[in-house]
Amino acid sequence: MVDEKVIEELRTWIEVEEEVVYNIGRVRAESEGTIPSLLLYELVADSTKHINILNAIIDILEGRFKESTGNEVSYDFIKDHIETEKTALQFADRLRRETDNEDVKLLLSHIMEEEQRHHDTLIHISERYVKEA
Repeated sequence: MVDEKVIEELRTWIEVEEEVVYNIGRVRAESEGTIPSLLLYELVADSTKHINILNAIIDILEGRFKESTGNEVSYDFIKDHIETEKTALQFADRLRRETDNEDVKLLLSHIMEEEQRHHDTLIHISERYVKEA
């Protein structure tokens, strides 16, 4: 059963994210090449990603995604990439601890949060959708 109220709320959320992308994009254009511009870029990139994910959630709710066969991604690929993400996390953490620059620390912290999310996502995929070779 499709919950039209949830889908409508997701569409409203998409409109908010699109407004964020537009408004921050205009401000960023005026501050190109500065640290605030870089930090604002991160917000635009995240909001753009959110728009894509929210649209995909609508597609899931409306039944436009295929069921998984468990063979879309190889076990070896997922296993190797889990290790790559773990290495990236360790690398970013070391760099963050070694710098005194607060802007760099913030950006590295954000990358670490994303790398942790990537790691968690890969674990989820491996447990739910990948058949071990």
